[in-house]
Amino acid sequence: AISVELLTGNTRLSTYLSPITFIIVNITYGGALLLIRETVVRWGRGFASILTFALGYGMLCEALCTKGFFDPHFYSVVSDKLEGFGRIYGINVPWALNISVVHTVFSILVPYLIITTIFPGRDRWIGNKLYVTLLLALIADTVFSFNVIALPPSHYHYSEGPGPLVLIIALMAAIIVAAWKLPGMEFSKWNIRLHAAVIFVLGFLYTMAYMLLPGVVRQINSAAAYNLFLLVFFFALPLLVIIKLPALAPRGTVMLAAGLIFPLMLQGILAHTPGTLVA
Repeated sequence: AISVELLTGNTRLSTYLSPITFIIVNITYGGALLLIRETVVRWGRGFASILTFALGYGMLCEALCTKGFFDPHFYSVVSDKLEGFGRIYGINVPWALNISVVHTVFSILVPYLIITTIFPGRDRWIGNKLYVTLLLALIADTVFSFNVIALPPSHYHYSEGPGPLVLIIALMAAIIVAAWKLPGMEFSKWNIRLHAAVIFVLGFLYTMAYMLLPGVVRQINSAAAYNLFLLVFFFALPLLVIIKLPALAPRGTVMLAAGLIFPLMLQGILAHTPGTLVA
């Protein structure tokens, strides 16, 4: 919640500290991340399973908690100029892919990299009772957000119907099974060593590209081209780099996380600085 909400300026400190918001966002973000980490440890899996969970985490936040996947006039869909663009089976597919980049990278991977660098190792951090309690809290939080916090379909004059919702829940179940069954895989690595400053720059460029390029591709007015661009440049190519790069040293890991989050932090600072114009 701190990395993706506070540091980016998406949520003001006063709002974050209000009791209901504090509980909801910390369970939705921090609680979910802790559950992902603990689940992977209990299953004896590795980073590939963490990444699998991360790729599907946006469904929890933006389909079940906010209904943004379904709302044709959801505020962020409108602000990203994706209203009515590439909507399939009651789902805002281009926006869903776009926001999934945010949650994969900034909600899960960035805090995971930082925390596991500070606290390395493969031991459990919480016991089974707390694990179950946290899981039930996340489920309750999601149900509460879906039914109380998210605006009802009548607000946007639409109805998502059971079909799209069932589809998303089925996809989430498939992701959980994939993370569970995913075997340990070894790939040949590039024989390179990157300085920590270079790793910071790579992370910085990735986020800057995400902030600037999708809007440019949107001008083509082709949902298929937009979706393909997101899948290739923000999922497939980064995944290839992750697979092929040698394991990062702790300093390199932290610098990668810092490079990824820095542009969003800078944008948040500029957005709340009087007299500053932000596109």
